[in-house]
Amino acid sequence: MKLFKATGFGLGFLTTVIQALSVELKSSTIDTHISSGQWLIEHFSPYCPHCINFAPTWKQLAKDFDHLAKESNFHFGTIDCTVQGDLCSEHSITGYPEIQLWDNGQKVEKYIEVRDYDKLAEYIKKKASAYSETELDDDQVSNDGSEEEEATPEDEEEVAEEEEETPEEEETPEEEETPEEEEPSEEDEQEEQEEETEGETPEEEEAVEEEIQKEEIVEKKIENPLPNPSGISIDLDGKRLKQVTSESSDVWFIKFYAPWCPHCQALAPTWKQLASELRNKINIGEVNCDDHGDACSEHGIQGYPTLLLFGNRDPIDYSGDRSLMSLLNFVKANAGPAVKQVDATELSRYISTGEVSLAYLSNSKEIPEIIERAAKKYVNTVSFYSTQDPKAFKSYNLGLSDLPIVIILKDGKHKLFTHDLKDTEINEKRLFDWIEGEQYPLVSRLNPSNYLAILQGDRPVVLNIVNNNDAVSRAKFHAMATSWDNLGQGASTVFAEMDRAVWGDYVRDNFSVEYSSNPKVIIYNTEKSEYFTKDVNGKELSSENPGNVYLVLENLDKLRGISALSVPKKLLKAIGKGLGAISNHWLISLIVFSLVGTYYYKHSQNRPKKPYVLPSHKD
Repeated sequence: MKLFKATGFGLGFLTTVIQALSVELKSSTIDTHISSGQWLIEHFSPYCPHCINFAPTWKQLAKDFDHLAKESNFHFGTIDCTVQGDLCSEHSITGYPEIQLWDNGQKVEKYIEVRDYDKLAEYIKKKASAYSETELDDDQVSNDGSEEEEATPEDEEEVAEEEEETPEEEETPEEEETPEEEEPSEEDEQEEQEEETEGETPEEEEAVEEEIQKEEIVEKKIENPLPNPSGISIDLDGKRLKQVTSESSDVWFIKFYAPWCPHCQALAPTWKQLASELRNKINIGEVNCDDHGDACSEHGIQGYPTLLLFGNRDPIDYSGDRSLMSLLNFVKANAGPAVKQVDATELSRYISTGEVSLAYLSNSKEIPEIIERAAKKYVNTVSFYSTQDPKAFKSYNLGLSDLPIVIILKDGKHKLFTHDLKDTEINEKRLFDWIEGEQYPLVSRLNPSNYLAILQGDRPVVLNIVNNNDAVSRAKFHAMATSWDNLGQGASTVFAEMDRAVWGDYVRDNFSVEYSSNPKVIIYNTEKSEYFTKDVNGKELSSENPGNVYLVLENLDKLRGISALSVPKKLLKAIGKGLGAISNHWLISLIVFSLVGTYYYKHSQNRPKKPYVLPSHKD
């Protein structure tokens, strides 16, 4: 009870602090507020642990940059998604906290950098400055026009007198035309650069071109920090296809198809889901060969659909079955190294996606084999990275004497692996056991990549079967998981969400959960393949009453649940257990079978034989 009172007080305090420092936006008032100026809007839930941790940073930012409201028409706003669920759905919010930039009532972009003070402060200054310059240019244009209209005859006489007093200036009329220095436009800067390079040597020109290309690459990385940011399959024409397959080092998985092809039509929903699953990981594209026949011919396409993986080597033709799991496994196995080399900025962007990440920090690009094996083993639940960037060391308060070191990054926190990384059997066990316990975030999202690892693992699973846009129910489930973790039980249990739209058939067939718009909480005991839908008092499990959920978790070994196995599966499981017991205790099993066999043999040999007598009939 004390825990829930403290949690409630903390949530109330968080909401009060946020509302006091930035404008609370609601469906009824948001259009009035954000129709003018720039707005940096935080979408949050008072139950979300990341939001609670981020609250002091947001408070400080709103305080330190409060002056921008008057100077640059730059404002801070917040939306509580547990109250304004429809508004958050309109803004396509899928996680908390999410920060978006809006300009005169229109969404500009989602903030995807690390949510620390320095990064956000730099971002705010840049956006506010750019917006101010735009507004200033508009004002100058309007002011220049009005000044020309309001010029008086007296002003003209003064100008004429000044011209007579300075005859030297008559010889340089160009200077009279520009009495004030204006900031050069991009076109003027380009012209100046061209003039400066006219007298340069070929070597100097090449150096300048290289610098420009580097700048363009950096800008492109900033604009598109991660592959497939929207989680969709991109329609490619011939020109765009050539760019991504020959001029880019990014990995692309591309479907060549024809709209009339029945196999292509059957693959379409799976391909769409594949793009969603590989969001922020792998680029997904598709080429309509009816519209772009030349492009398909160029790549030797002879049948539909043809699936090719493009990257740093020759394209790889996928020839397996077209199930989602098989496609995911193929991409992960062939998309590149298991451990990705990144710098500090790239690492920050990858971990900002919310996935569990493991980073190997060292002074050498050589990755130990023990890390490579771990990356292959946990490819479906953990993303592996390696960096030699001193900025990354600094961000985690690590010095050169601490290297090499392995860290797990999840839920806005990082944990260090303090054991040796030498390739020995005991070190491998320690590392794998550590990753095993840390491989899931506070709340996992069940997907085709991780569902087997979670539902066939060795830890009980609390499942929230919910509609993806039900922000209120999802926030309460997160709060329940947070409280359980605060009690020191987080490592013993997995909390996971299942999108009802995706997993509807699965939960109906395995947990007898029918289609409904209401969220459903169940506890699945993976060890016994049993599930619970009610608490010890016979009431439905719910995030509204987390204490009842905790009570079931604490007494799983004493409670009897509903079997999630069909009759054939139960039989197979029983046989499997029997065979497993025999293999684990083979010596005892051998002795038992020998005794039973000996006993049967002796008794069958000593049994008296009966004479074979024909039946007789008396007259």
